[in-house]
Amino acid sequence: MCFGRNYDYYDWFWGAWWRCPPATPPQKLGRVGQCPPGYQINNGTSNLRKHCHRPDQTCWPQLANIINVRIMNVRACSFFSCRFTAVDAVGVNKQPLWNHQPVVILLFIFFVIICCFFILNLFIGVVLEKFTELQQAQTASSVFVTPQQQIWVDVQKLLLRTSMQLRPARPAEERIWQRQLYDIVNSWLFNNSILAVIIINVLFMAMVHVDMSATWQICMSYSNLLFTCIFVVEALMKMLAYGLRPFFRDNWNVFDVFVVVISIVSVILDFSNTKNLSFMPVLRVLRVVRVFRLLSWVNGLQRLLGTLVHSLPALANVGGVLLLFFFIFAVIGMNLFGGMKYGDYINRHANFDNFPNAMLVLMRMITGESWSGIMQACMVTHDCILVTQNTISPATNTTLLAGRYLDPGDPLLDGVPSDYLKNQCPISAAAAIIFFPLFVILCGLVLLNLIIAVILENMFILETDEGLPVGKSLIGQFVDAWSGIDHAAGGYIHASKLPMVLMQIDQPMGTKGLGNGRSVTQAVIMSVDIPVHRNNTPPKLLQMFTHRFSIRLVTFVETLHALAGRVAGTELPEIEEEWLMERFGRRLPEGGSTFPKYTAAHFHAALYVQAAVRGFMARHKMRGMMQTFAGKPEARSEGVDLRRTAGVPA
Repeated sequence: MCFGRNYDYYDWFWGAWWRCPPATPPQKLGRVGQCPPGYQINNGTSNLRKHCHRPDQTCWPQLANIINVRIMNVRACSFFSCRFTAVDAVGVNKQPLWNHQPVVILLFIFFVIICCFFILNLFIGVVLEKFTELQQAQTASSVFVTPQQQIWVDVQKLLLRTSMQLRPARPAEERIWQRQLYDIVNSWLFNNSILAVIIINVLFMAMVHVDMSATWQICMSYSNLLFTCIFVVEALMKMLAYGLRPFFRDNWNVFDVFVVVISIVSVILDFSNTKNLSFMPVLRVLRVVRVFRLLSWVNGLQRLLGTLVHSLPALANVGGVLLLFFFIFAVIGMNLFGGMKYGDYINRHANFDNFPNAMLVLMRMITGESWSGIMQACMVTHDCILVTQNTISPATNTTLLAGRYLDPGDPLLDGVPSDYLKNQCPISAAAAIIFFPLFVILCGLVLLNLIIAVILENMFILETDEGLPVGKSLIGQFVDAWSGIDHAAGGYIHASKLPMVLMQIDQPMGTKGLGNGRSVTQAVIMSVDIPVHRNNTPPKLLQMFTHRFSIRLVTFVETLHALAGRVAGTELPEIEEEWLMERFGRRLPEGGSTFPKYTAAHFHAALYVQAAVRGFMARHKMRGMMQTFAGKPEARSEGVDLRRTAGVPA
């Protein structure tokens, strides 16, 4: 469809976009002067043809070039200039008239709607769909995996992405002031107050501008001092409440301290006589990092940041391919367009003279900025032979001054030594027509949209995780319950603490809200296999049975996997099981090479046996005491009370 539109453009406007350039600079027109509107050009007058009716470089109506123009229009480049050029066109070899045929605007609008809005987005959609298909084919399970098995695989992948949270422990009861401070810094009011201060600080930073009055500068300085004092007090309160070591183990707290240090240094320099130091602007810029503190307070921003972090491996692959294309096109560009004549678009900041500049130009082009102008500058084949030294043309005996540009094949160049000339013309204008649109299509449309596809795919995966039998909400409850016991995020807790974890998790993974929760929780523990690992200090309550029960610690990964498997677990094919176990093994003690002999079920069974034995011994001891008291009249009344207390029948 778009190619057909291009052929129509060629049929309607071929030769009709020739025009006289503006009257400035006058040397472009020479002695010919400004052509009147609609003036018929004599094809035999080569000088007039050369200077007055030069074709519009942006909208050159030849079939190959007009396809290139349509690509530019699809990318919203030079759309208005080409549209008005077509509106003013009169005929072949005629000077254009103002608004000669306004109805042509409808043709351009139709093209943009069809090819830019629909066809281009369909092209991007096909690329993204194919990328998704290839990604799914790469990560897809075996064809022999049932839907239930696939759900269990997805649940385990979600478990692999789950990590512990560091949560400083509440101080001991004897430290009353520290416990009160701990409750304050973890309260809803304190956290939201700090969040409000951060937002207000961001607004104040947005009010800084150039040429501020002295009064406003003082206001900004004192407001910065106030915010810095608030952040310093917040950091000190958390240090005292958590302790130095737990405080600095949290990366967000380290970042907060970094922000506080920068703020203190900037405040000191603001109120000192060193305002003209060269590094002062850098410190002022570093104040902007306070904005990133919002990430530690807003869960939605943390999820988005987590999505980006989770996408980094895939983005690295796409980025590697993109860098490879950049390298290839940069080398080709240096060979084709190196040493081009400087102008509005090709200049000392944007050129193909060396590899770094070529990479920067390509980076600029991939954003869509002025790529069509750079392409047009690389298509200029006139006035591109530079005279580097003053010389005399042997053919016409005319003085040629250094810095003058001439056309290739100009008679003035006959006999001039090549050392006095520098060719800044492109090899061919057709090379630019092929090079630039090809780069824009491959890198600007395909590879750049693959980056968006990777991010969208990971966002979709994170959203669909909630629909699993063991979703992110249940796993989040498990992480919170675990962090309430394992404050240092070491990955281990005592096996006797498992009931406390389960009773804080909703069904079906936990037992929160169930009646007779203690017995139900014990039943859950008995129904799963949670390995218990050895420790050098065996619990005293188990030493009475056997030294082998010195194992008492359960791990975060194994406990989470066992509880999730109780809900969604099923037997998997061997290849899938090996793939998952290899990744889980990296997070297990000793790499998962050895599996402990005993589980949490054995541990709690031993606790039941211990409790039964202790109860029997207590009742036996109580019975002996009762028999002793039975022979003493003064102790009978006391013995009755003891029997009632111990539950022993009289």
